Amino acid sequence: MAKKPPPNHRGVIFPSDLERFLHLTSRGARAYLTRVKKKLGKAKEHLVTVQEFCKLKNIPIEDFIPYLL
Repeated sequence: MAKKPPPNHRGVIFPSDLERFLHLTSRGARAYLTRVKKKLGKAKEHLVTVQEFCKLKNIPIEDFIPYLL
């Protein structure tokens, strides 16, 4: 049985990714990520995955991946 190759990108989102994707300031990106965590019911210290973010915002993952470093 062939294994699926790992993705070429990170699995979690950081504020710097949102800065590039949404053209936000550093502080704005942090605030935006906090609101996303709240909508997802996550604690402050938990991470948001790319899949969770894209599903919540109805964004195709393929459109978001180029903004991940």
